[in-house]
Amino acid sequence: MIKKVAVKRFKNLNDITIFLDKVNLIVGTNNSGKSSFLQAIQFAVSVAQTTVLEPNARWTDDRLPTSIASSQLVYSPLRDVSALAPGGYLREAIDHAIVISFEEEETGYVTTITVRKGRNKNLVVSIDGRNLGERLQNIEQPFRIYVPGLAGIPTIEEYKTPGIVRKAAARGDANNVFRNILWLLKQDKHSWEQFVFDFQYVFPDMEIDVDFNPERDEVITATIMFDGLELPIDAAGTGVLQAIQILSYINLNFESTLSSIN
Repeated sequence: MIKKVAVKRFKNLNDITIFLDKVNLIVGTNNSGKSSFLQAIQFAVSVAQTTVLEPNARWTDDRLPTSIASSQLVYSPLRDVSALAPGGYLREAIDHAIVISFEEEETGYVTTITVRKGRNKNLVVSIDGRNLGERLQNIEQPFRIYVPGLAGIPTIEEYKTPGIVRKAAARGDANNVFRNILWLLKQDKHSWEQFVFDFQYVFPDMEIDVDFNPERDEVITATIMFDGLELPIDAAGTGVLQAIQILSYINLNFESTLSSIN
């Protein structure tokens, strides 16, 4: 069992260490980093697993250095991996890298996974600590973490017609049309302004926007701005995403667009 996880420079987590037990309860306000900590664990294991798919990746003594394309990743909480770094920009310097460490309770083995910007949009990755690192790489028998109630939205979302959005939301697939609902909302100036007012009443330090050009775009772009940064909407905390979804449904003109939703 993993007894300790240390995370540095991942999303809004600058330097945090958490000791784990068999059952763990993470408590905090919206956007305080609860989901980010869970994503950091899954991202680090994903990076380790992805190195197995890289034919040139080899352990040298206790270290495995390699380079991978972000598109190869088994899992990433954001489509733009660079946005996982502080300020939304992953850098080449080692002292700006994302660093996530695991310590095993039974053996005391420690493995550290480091991710930083490489050339040609690749990621420079290193895994230090072979004993535990090789087991983190295992895709067929992975380390597991069970997280009840963790919400999420797709990393990309293609435009869908209002009828398709209505049906998806009605059958409970609202997360899969998260950006489409925001885009529908923005088509009505009054409804959008009220939504923004309500959102900023709850989160006064944040701004939200959504954009789509049918002549140019294949996917809908939604962004959130806070602390002078503009990041993809899926970079927001789970609580923020849930609040956005609730407020968007409240302010959307249900009778004309989502009349079948109660």
